[in-house]
Amino acid sequence: MKKSKKIFLYILPFILLLSGHFLYVKENYKVLETSILSILKNVAEKYTPEPPDLAIEKVILRKKSEPKSDFNFYKYNSTIVVHNYGGDLKDARVILYGDENQKSSIIKNTIDGFSLDEGKSYTIRNYEILFDGRYNGGTVNLELELADEVDKYTGNNQYTVEFFENSPKIKSLSVDEILEDGTYVFDFNSTPFSIRKHEFKIMTGEDVEYDKADIRYDEFLSDSGPVGYYRIKNSLRNIKTGFSSKSVSEFRAHYVDSDTDFVYIKAKNPDSGNYAVSNILHFVSSEEINHAQFAKLFIDYCDIDLFDEGPNFFKDVNINEWYGPHVQTLYNLGLLDTRQYEYNPEEKISRGEVLRIVLDYFDVELTIKKDSPHFDDVSEDAPIYPYAEALYASNKGYAFDGVLFPDKPATKDYLKYLINEYSKSN
Repeated sequence: MKKSKKIFLYILPFILLLSGHFLYVKENYKVLETSILSILKNVAEKYTPEPPDLAIEKVILRKKSEPKSDFNFYKYNSTIVVHNYGGDLKDARVILYGDENQKSSIIKNTIDGFSLDEGKSYTIRNYEILFDGRYNGGTVNLELELADEVDKYTGNNQYTVEFFENSPKIKSLSVDEILEDGTYVFDFNSTPFSIRKHEFKIMTGEDVEYDKADIRYDEFLSDSGPVGYYRIKNSLRNIKTGFSSKSVSEFRAHYVDSDTDFVYIKAKNPDSGNYAVSNILHFVSSEEINHAQFAKLFIDYCDIDLFDEGPNFFKDVNINEWYGPHVQTLYNLGLLDTRQYEYNPEEKISRGEVLRIVLDYFDVELTIKKDSPHFDDVSEDAPIYPYAEALYASNKGYAFDGVLFPDKPATKDYLKYLINEYSKSN
């Protein structure tokens, strides 16, 4: 027993020494292992290339077709420019897609997939994009996806394409009546936007930009007679700037305050952001004009050089008055009624008289079509009858809707409308 105990006492220091050595080696091994792994990781991170960074740089649209009754979408062919801002891409699987209306397309420029070197661009051609034909404007988001790669930054893989079509989708906007407080009551077709919930807005402004070909004169009948206003084709520029918005219900969108200058109606789909707009209506003062004002306005609107030589025919016209040379020019052109010697410069000029002078100046053939008379308030025995029928036959009387009011005072805009219509044919 004593012998065993002595042997154990001899062995114990050796075991302790061996254990200490083993622990020292093991600890050093862990340090060495950690150091090697760290070095390898740093080397791997340093020499591993960053993943490719594909970006959609530009999208160019070309309209392919209009909406149809059985497929209410615009079709566009698009040209899409893709740029690689990252490392070289080799035979990757790249997918181009958009919203639920767009097809997904696998982009390939090699047998095995898509390759694009760093700093290079590639053009995708004829990718078809659809836009909902119920709307004038909106956006479609396109996206490139690398199915088998990790792109370091996906923000530039997306591109928002903006659409706008001029033809109004809120159709037939017109003035139906004016209430006693001056409120305009609009008529328009809102049916396509009543089926599903849309946000309606009345858009008002003080000024718009438009081409001369994009404006049309129109009239509606108030209790006191015809009231003129203009319909103007809307544009993306006018939609983006210059108008204030007022959110209303679909019902209230038909009622607009009397102090409005320019106005249009907008319906927005809250889910897609797509929107439909009407034409712009422009309300004017309907200022009635007298014979003196007419003479100057007619000369100015027709861009006629003054020709005021010769004897003064009218007893009540002073050639030195501001309107005198203009009246004399009309007389020299043979456009005035010379059955009497009074011009009556302060008297209001009638719509019928303005129509006669405009058609005589533009030498319009006084054509009368079948089933005449075509204006309810111009009978066959009226002096203005052949002129009214010639207006109807020329299709330039669309603003009057079968009622001419020839005896009512003319306005500046009525005169301008007739001159603009007939000057297009000369």
